[in-house]
Order: sequence, then C-alpha cells, then structure tokens
Amino acid sequence: MFDGSTAFDVFKFQFETIAVKNSWNDYDKAIELLLALKGSAAEVLQSIPVSPRNNYEEVIASLQRKYEGEQKQDRNRMELRGRVQKLNETLQDFATEVERLVLLTNPGENHPLLDRIVLQENTNIIAAGYINGDRRILTLDTGASKSLNGEDLVKGRISLLNGVRLRTATGESETVKGKVVLKLIIAGISVKYEFIVADNVDEVIIGADFIVLNWI
Repeated sequence: MFDGSTAFDVFKFQFETIAVKNSWNDYDKAIELLLALKGSAAEVLQSIPVSPRNNYEEVIASLQRKYEGEQKQDRNRMELRGRVQKLNETLQDFATEVERLVLLTNPGENHPLLDRIVLQENTNIIAAGYINGDRRILTLDTGASKSLNGEDLVKGRISLLNGVRLRTATGESETVKGKVVLKLIIAGISVKYEFIVADNVDEVIIGADFIVLNWI
C-alpha cells in the first residue's frame, strides 16, 4: 500500500519487483497499482482522465511527478537548514550553494530572500527586514540558537527572563536583560516573535530557532 507518507522510489521498486515475480502485464500492473493507492496518493487519480487510469505508465508518471518532486524538495530543505560554510569553501561558492538550495526548495518561485541576501565573512546572511515597523538590517545566524536583540534597539517593555545564560561563540558570557515580543517582517514572513535582549548586542540577530520554524 502507498499513501504518500513513505518514499515513493522505495514503493515503486517493491511494486515492480512483485510485478516481475507474478508475471503481471501492464494492464495487471495498472489494476494492482490502483488498488495499492490509499489516502492522498489515491487522490492523484483525480488528475488523470478516466481512460488512461488503466495505463500503468500514465499512473506511475503522475505519481512520480507528485511525490518525487515533493521528496526532493524536503531533502533540499533539510540540507539548506543545516548548510554551513565548509572548510576551504570560498564565500562566493557558499553563497551560490545557498541560492541553489533556496531555489530548489521553492521551484518556480521568486523567493523574496534571494533579492536581499549578502554574506559576511562569518557566513552569516544579511537581509533587509522590519522590526515593529522600523526598517532594519537583520543578521540570519544559524550558529545562534536563539534570536537576539540589543537593549538599545528595543522599543517596548522587556519581560524578565530567569535562568537563561548567553554564551558567545568565543565562550564569553553576556548578560541577559530579558525577553521581548516584536513584530518581525522578513522575506515575506510577518510574525510576532520572541527575542532575547542582551548586553553588547548592537544588531538584530535572527537565530536558528526562527530560521528552522519559519524561514523555509
């Protein structure tokens, strides 16, 4: 049975192995394939005219277009989320690879982030955005587990936050002032999001917490 929740290429391999073992012809394979489809996979049949539904090649091609494309996008999205600059990889090569993965996760779309990204030497991504309506330059940093904001940049009440320690990439500790919820607009995404407010932070840092949940 195939309902779209497992890898399509694995299902196809298993199905065609069974077809060979049972000496099914194309008509037999088409009927058995139709009977094997469940849930969202069976809904693919709605996009196929009635007469070709008994054509194995027509049905399998429709399934491939839907599920192989979706699964490739998922793999590219996972790769993008974990992509960091490799040892000896130039900044330009890293930027090109990030752009390639963004396009692969959004095929046929003009992803708004691509018009704005600029890479710094520390492999962060710089993007234009808005914080509470004010235009800001935002640093997307996958190395930061939390999104951060400097106290001088916050317009609003800061709530106390107990038991939280902030440590920089160099291992130094920073004082946490609290937390604040701000309206963030970036790459077409508009959300109210919680930022950690800390000393010695003079920029808006969008951390991995936001990137993983909202960016892609």
